[in-house]
Amino acid sequence: MATRKSPEAVSAGTFDELAHDLQQLRLEAGAVSYTELATRVTRQREERGLSPAAARVARSSVYDVFRPGRVRVNAELVADIVRALGRPEDEASAWQARAAAARLEGARPRAPRAAVPGRDAALVVIVCVAAVGVNLILNFTVSKVGIPIYLDMVGTALASFAFGPGVGAHVGIATNVGGNARNADFSGWGFAFVQVAGAVVWGHGFRRWFGRGRLRFQLLNVVVAVVCSLVAVTVILVFFGGVSTATTMAAFAEVLQRLGTDMVAAVFSVNMLTSLVDKVLSGWIALALVWGLARGGFPLSDVVRTRLGTAEPAFRA
Repeated sequence: MATRKSPEAVSAGTFDELAHDLQQLRLEAGAVSYTELATRVTRQREERGLSPAAARVARSSVYDVFRPGRVRVNAELVADIVRALGRPEDEASAWQARAAAARLEGARPRAPRAAVPGRDAALVVIVCVAAVGVNLILNFTVSKVGIPIYLDMVGTALASFAFGPGVGAHVGIATNVGGNARNADFSGWGFAFVQVAGAVVWGHGFRRWFGRGRLRFQLLNVVVAVVCSLVAVTVILVFFGGVSTATTMAAFAEVLQRLGTDMVAAVFSVNMLTSLVDKVLSGWIALALVWGLARGGFPLSDVVRTRLGTAEPAFRA
C-alpha cells in the first residue's frame, strides 16, 4: 500500500493536488460517502455551538472539495472534513493551512508533480494481464459449474473503469484470443466485438453521467447488457446461424422456438436475460476491484477517484 505523506510534509501545491490527496485520505478511511461526511461535519459544527441552520453543510459542498478543477476551496470545510474522517485536531489544522496556502498559490505557475511513467505503465500492464486472467478463470469456473452466465467481462470492466475504454477493449480482445486458444477453437473470434462494445460503454459511461451515483451506475450496467446482447445476437446469427455456443442457452432458445417464437426473438430473449444478470454482477465486481486498487494507493486519475466517490461499491454504507 502506498504511504501517504502527512500534510506537513507536502507543499501547498495546487487545488487539484489537494483534492487528490484528500480523496486518498477518504479512501483510506473506508471510502466514507459524501452524504455521510456532510452529516458528520454538520454534527461536529453543532457540537461546537453553531445553530442547526448555520452548521448544516450540503453534500454537494463536500463533494466539490474532492472534485478536481476547482479555482477555490473553503479551507475551514477542508479541516472539518479531515476531522470527520477521524483524523486528529493537529492534522486537521495542517490540512486547513495547506488549503489556505493553495488558495494563495493558485494563480502562480508550479512545476508539475514528478511522475514515474515507466513504473506506472508497468503497473497498468500488470493489472491488465491480471484482468485477462480474471476473465478466463471466472468464465471457466461458471462453465464447469453450469451456471448460465459468463463472467468473462469482469476484467474488461475493471480495465475500462480504471484506465479507459481503449485499455478495456484490449483486455477484452486478449480475453477472446486467450479463451479461443485454450479451447483450440477460434470460431468464436466474433465475440471479441462483444468485449469491445462492453469496454466502450463501460469506459465512457463511468466517466460521464452514468458514474455519478449508484443508481446511474446500475443503469450503466443495464445499458451494457443491452448493447452486448445486440452485438452477441448478431454474432450468433452471422457466425453460427442462430445457434448459441452455450449449451444451456441453446436449449432455452429451442424451447422458445417450439412455443412459437421466431429464431431471432428467441435468441435475443435468452441472451438478454442472461446478459442482464451477467453484466450487472460483472460491473459491481469490477467496481469493487477498482475501489480496492484506489484504496491501496494505485495511481488512478482524479476523474476515476471522483467517480469512485459517487458510485462506490454497493457494500459501502
